[in-house]
Amino acid sequence: LNKLERYEEAETHLRRANALDPETKYGHRHLGNALYGQGRYAEAVDTYLVAIEQLPDDAAAHASLGAALHILGRYEEAETHLHRALALNPSHTEALYFLATLRAEQQRYDEMLELLQRLIDIDPNDAAAHVSMGVALVFLGRSDEALRSFDQALSLDPTVEYARANREAVLEAMKGNIE
Repeated sequence: LNKLERYEEAETHLRRANALDPETKYGHRHLGNALYGQGRYAEAVDTYLVAIEQLPDDAAAHASLGAALHILGRYEEAETHLHRALALNPSHTEALYFLATLRAEQQRYDEMLELLQRLIDIDPNDAAAHVSMGVALVFLGRSDEALRSFDQALSLDPTVEYARANREAVLEAMKGNIE
């Protein structure tokens, strides 16, 4: 149900399942995902913490917790859990993406770029990762490479309007029309 974005229904079923078997594997992580999907990030954090208490080596739970903490502005805690997720699974794409986003907010664009390159190496068809890479390249003053990233994103998914908007902004800046 979470994959179908039927988060409220998923929450109901997961709460019932977790009540019947509180030690169920992954039940709390899935409940956290349902809460996260509803925008109830603080509740999701508490639920992910229970999941991690039950399964401390669950990379997905650490990544999801890191994502929720990030949204709540609890950056140091988010970073800790995102790094833990990557220590458990270096190819965890959600952890890579949210850590890259955190690096962008910290204006650490070289590190952001490295994380996004790892993500693209894992999933070369991730249009959002290509857009984010383009943004990092813009901040690093590498406009030509940024354009290639935006073009790649659009070739993967022509509906990604923010790739098109970023591409147009870079072209305008290169013409000297934007300061």
